[in-house]
Amino acid sequence: MDRKLPPSAWAIVAVVYSFWSSVVQLSWAIGVKLWTRFWAEPRRKVLLRELATADTFEQWKHAADQLDEILGYDNWRRTEVSVIYHHKLIESRKDRLAEAFIKDDIGALVSLIQSGLVRNFGNITDPKLFNRAYGGTKRLIVEYIDHVVLAVQKVAHWPVDSAYGMDRQTRQNVLHNTQQAYGQTCLLMQGGSIFGLCHLGVVKALKKQGLLPRVIAGNATGALMAALVAVHTDAELLDFLNGDAINLAAFAASSRRAADAAHNDAWQQLGLGWLKTMGRRLHRFTNYGFILNVHVLEQCVRDNIGDVTFEEAYRRSRRALNITVASPHGGPPFLLNYLTAPNVLIWSAAMASNASDPQLLPSCLKCKDVRGEISDWIIPVQSIQSARKSQSANREKESPLNRISHLFNVNHFIISQARPYVAPFLAPTLNHAMEPRTFASRIAAKIWHVVSMEWQLRALQIIMLVGLPPTIRRLVVDESVPGSHWTVVPQIDVADFSRLLRNPTKEEIDHWILRGERSVWPAIPALIIRCAIEIELDRGYRQVRKTKPFDPRPVDSRVGLEVTPASANDGRRRKEKGRANSIAGVQS
Repeated sequence: MDRKLPPSAWAIVAVVYSFWSSVVQLSWAIGVKLWTRFWAEPRRKVLLRELATADTFEQWKHAADQLDEILGYDNWRRTEVSVIYHHKLIESRKDRLAEAFIKDDIGALVSLIQSGLVRNFGNITDPKLFNRAYGGTKRLIVEYIDHVVLAVQKVAHWPVDSAYGMDRQTRQNVLHNTQQAYGQTCLLMQGGSIFGLCHLGVVKALKKQGLLPRVIAGNATGALMAALVAVHTDAELLDFLNGDAINLAAFAASSRRAADAAHNDAWQQLGLGWLKTMGRRLHRFTNYGFILNVHVLEQCVRDNIGDVTFEEAYRRSRRALNITVASPHGGPPFLLNYLTAPNVLIWSAAMASNASDPQLLPSCLKCKDVRGEISDWIIPVQSIQSARKSQSANREKESPLNRISHLFNVNHFIISQARPYVAPFLAPTLNHAMEPRTFASRIAAKIWHVVSMEWQLRALQIIMLVGLPPTIRRLVVDESVPGSHWTVVPQIDVADFSRLLRNPTKEEIDHWILRGERSVWPAIPALIIRCAIEIELDRGYRQVRKTKPFDPRPVDSRVGLEVTPASANDGRRRKEKGRANSIAGVQS
């Protein structure tokens, strides 16, 4: 006969169980606190220091992954559920892509690719998804992008003689139409004076990760850096960005002349030579828009770029370089590229973009004719009339970035912002990239974002009331960006401002390139999500174009450039130039 425990006994068991459960929970909490205090917290500080001082992306990524592990962010990444993005939609699409891939259902793959041609599909590019963990975002999002990339590769390499045949022209049309619908990314380099050398580090980091866009734009110092990038092919670019290939002979000669003159200079003898240099450079910047000697800078730019036109650079590197220069007749700035100004010399456009007085523009810009002779570029009458008409129109619609969007199908911008004197007000997309990502830091970032927006609004109001000159205007307020964008801003120390008094050297360039690289590394996971599909579509389209009409499958060549003969591009170029003239108001 079974004997049941009396109710009083069960009550005692419940009390004992509750007591020991509380003891275990308390012990666990104390253990976690002790582990955090004596191991995790010191380790976190060490890893944060490694993030800030890493010399390569691999070092940075290793420290970021370890941080995620000890802080528990790797669990957040593995968990699919989140209110920030539509995780059920993304998971469903990923599973359907995987099923179609395994079954070799090319029709379903094409349909799935074309029905999801939105960069922010399911809100997967929301910055909040990248401001939590250091090493990346939700693994589900990464897996979804990988599946789409594999699907694009399968379409590009699909054999003609399969059960579901797709000839070369069909594949090319599918990839081209998909590419047009998805849009392109533009790397925009803004300002920076000597800090603008950080732009080269941004380019180097993007190039190493295969994320460098083919559309590049720049203004002020950013135009000089963009010009240096646009004239080099993919095979040459990384060697050039190592710093050894940059010709600094003009600055070396200038430094020698300054050293010779310093022997008899009273300021130098009193130990105040730096003060004289600072005053001279501030005067030069206020009056001419340049920190460095304009003649020395011009010679340095010509030494590194040569007398290359926009069209010649595009044919060589396949990069669409865009440089904005102020209009001498009022209205929005001119946009110069291989469509609107094919014969203009790149170095002259880059120098004109830095000029503080727009009236000097006609004498700054140079062009090269078919005989190779260089002369002043005459601004077309059509562009002058367009500038005058736009003075009373909506200038935002006529902004250079809007014209870039129309000309090159750009709907996404990577902004390299190198104006550290207003960096606190620029609100980079990834907040506190090298700092602890706590609840307090996120609240502080939101408050600072509101302050930055208020700063931009008040600065714009002052500009409208006072009418500040272009030199001051571009220091204070940013141009409105038409489309989604991701901003990177280099970390600048107070000691770095003393570098404004020095001429560029090999060591200085290496210093700034590394600063630029470090500003990009935290953004790499986000940029992969934003750009991986676009890059694979471009790669697949170029591979299919390389194949012969009756080849069963394209050659998988991922190294080198496609240099298409001019005759094969005549029809496309005529259409592009016609559209460029109507949008930019510039005759070639």
